[in-house]
Amino acid sequence: MRWRAEKARFAAALARSQKQIRKLKQKSAALPAAAAEELGILLEAHLQMLTGSRVVRGVERRIAEDRLNAEAAVQAEITRVAGDFRGARRQLPSRPAPRTSARSGPGSSAA
Repeated sequence: MRWRAEKARFAAALARSQKQIRKLKQKSAALPAAAAEELGILLEAHLQMLTGSRVVRGVERRIAEDRLNAEAAVQAEITRVAGDFRGARRQLPSRPAPRTSARSGPGSSAA
């Protein structure tokens, strides 16, 4: 049952990553207010991805069912999620191109 050891190794890596992100959030409080807020939001997003997210569940499933090691399972799951985002992006309505002035440039009367 090598996959159980691999799941435990993945869980330990998740715990270490979560701990590191929490430490960074604490340190970011010493930054100027706007920077601390922006960094805090970014770090919180990363923390959420490491706690029971679809990605984490997908990696655990790949380890258990596909018998992948943690690194291969993470890579495979990230590739799948990226594909999902590309597919969703193609389904969004296209945005119109920005309008440009035909009268700009040298010799035009635009001021």
